[in-house]
Amino acid sequence: MRLKYSLIFVTIIVFVFSACSSNTEDEKSKIDNDTKEESIKTDIEPVAEPTEIELTEYGEEIGLELEAPPSKVKTAFSINGSVAETEKLAENDIWVIIRKDESIEEINNREIEYYIPLDDGKFNADLKLPNGEGEYRVTVRVPSTDRDNYYYDSAIFNITNLDQEIAREIEFTKKGLEKNYSLTIP
Repeated sequence: MRLKYSLIFVTIIVFVFSACSSNTEDEKSKIDNDTKEESIKTDIEPVAEPTEIELTEYGEEIGLELEAPPSKVKTAFSINGSVAETEKLAENDIWVIIRKDESIEEINNREIEYYIPLDDGKFNADLKLPNGEGEYRVTVRVPSTDRDNYYYDSAIFNITNLDQEIAREIEFTKKGLEKNYSLTIP
């Protein structure tokens, strides 16, 4: 009889502990997810005044409007804007080139390029400053009105990355994007 009660007691204790530990795992998972979401938000949140954007003659001619991103960020920033004369453009995207002013030992390439689709004349994307802390020059190129696969510098601005993290991304060529290639990181 004593053995029976001992067995029931041990079973209840095991059940209680397993229930407590599964709640702890759920809570830990929720905390981890909240931390990841918060990290992504802080990467894009501005930490300084808006940067000064220099529109080129072509940018003004084609009706490029660009929201000024903050002058200092932590790894990532949002680029948002529009092009008034999209029906005249030979291509349906803009080309953004981000170049770090100084080279770093770990990486030979100081540039990363993004092609951002134009949707009803508007574009937006979250972009990363790939080579850690430092000054970057961002060049926004808008397609030509009379030549296929030809882009003109339309806006230029500088932005500072305050984060030391190297945040390289997979870089797709224009042809790769047209073919809808995608890669999955294991």
